[in-house]
Amino acid sequence: MTMATDTPPTKRQTAAWRYVLLAALPVVLVVLAAEFVLHRVGFPYDPGTLMRSHFVPAEAGWIVTRPLFTRIETSACAQRIPQKRDGMLRIALLGGSSVKLMGDATPLEERLEQELGRDVQILNFGLCGCGSDRALVAAREALQLDADAIALYSGHNEFISESNPRTYRQRGWLHRNSRILQLCIGNAWIPEPGKLYGPAEKQEIYAQFERNLRDLAGMCRDAGVPLVVGTVASNLRIPPIIYARELYEKTELPPEPMLEFQRGAALFGERRYTDAKRVLQQAIAASPRPWRATWQNNKILRDVAKELSVPLADVEQRIMDASPQGIPGPDLFSDQCHLNGRGYGILADTFAEIVVRELRQ
Repeated sequence: MTMATDTPPTKRQTAAWRYVLLAALPVVLVVLAAEFVLHRVGFPYDPGTLMRSHFVPAEAGWIVTRPLFTRIETSACAQRIPQKRDGMLRIALLGGSSVKLMGDATPLEERLEQELGRDVQILNFGLCGCGSDRALVAAREALQLDADAIALYSGHNEFISESNPRTYRQRGWLHRNSRILQLCIGNAWIPEPGKLYGPAEKQEIYAQFERNLRDLAGMCRDAGVPLVVGTVASNLRIPPIIYARELYEKTELPPEPMLEFQRGAALFGERRYTDAKRVLQQAIAASPRPWRATWQNNKILRDVAKELSVPLADVEQRIMDASPQGIPGPDLFSDQCHLNGRGYGILADTFAEIVVRELRQ
C-alpha cells in the first residue's frame, strides 16, 4: 500500500497565501507610515494646509515663506525676511496669484520709501489659487508680525479658490485621502474640472466675499492698522474661460454667456465701446464659473469700502483709463486676469498713493 505524502491542495494554498501576506506586510507598513508622515506635514496639500500660517521662523531674527508653499501647485513668492528694525514700516500684501507675482514688490517698496522717508519692508502673502477666505488668515498673521498697513488685492479666485471646499468637485475617496496617490497622479484639490454654479449659488459666493471683506475690515480696525482694499482689474477681451477649456467639452453649458460675449465683441468691432464694455462685463459675470473678478466683485468692494470708510485703491478704473477705448485687454494683461509688467506698474502706483496717504495721517 502506498502512503500519500503530498500536502492537500487546500493546505498548500493556505500556506502560500500566508507567505504572500507575510512578504507584503513590510511593504504595507512602509506605505502606511509614508501616508501618516505625509498627512502630518500636509503634503501635497489640502484646504486645511492652505489655511496655515504663511511665514515660519528661520534662524534667529528671520522668517521665511513656509517651505510647503513653494513646492506645490498652489505656490507663494519665496521670501526671507529679517527682523523688523526700529523706524521701519512693514506692509503686508494679501491676495492670490496676482499678488504672488509681484514678488518682493520692489517698485512699490521703493516708492513708499521715497515718499515716506523711511525704510519699508514688504511681506507678500500672495498664494496662487486662493481667495478672500485665505486673506483673512493672512491678515491675522500680518497683524501678529506687526504690520503697519495691510493692502488687499483679491477677487479673481472666489469661484475657484483651492482654500474653499465649495469651489471644487472632489474626486474619489481614495484620491482625496491618499497622499501617495496624489503625488503619483495629481492633487485631489485642484479646482478643475470643478462644479458649475447656478444663480443662487453664485450669489452665496458673492455674499461670502462680502462677509470676508467686512471681517477683514473689522479685524484691522480693532488692531488700529490701516487697511487698503483694491478693486480688481480683469481682461474683458478674453471669453469666459470655462467655454474654452477641454475639461468642459462633455459638460452641457448654458449658451447665453458665450453668446453675450460674442455680442460684446461685435459691438467692440463696431466701435460702440461704451456698450461693448457693459456687455462684456455682463458676459463674464454670467459664466457658470467665473475665472476672474467680475463687476459684482468690484461693486461689493466699492460698497463695503464706502460704508465702512475703508480706503479704496481703484485699480480697475486706473487700468481702464490706461486701456485703449477704456476696455482692458492684451495691452495690460498676460491672460484673463494676470497683469503684465506695465499693468503691475499701474497697480503698484495705485496702491502706493493710498498707502502713503494713510500712513501720513
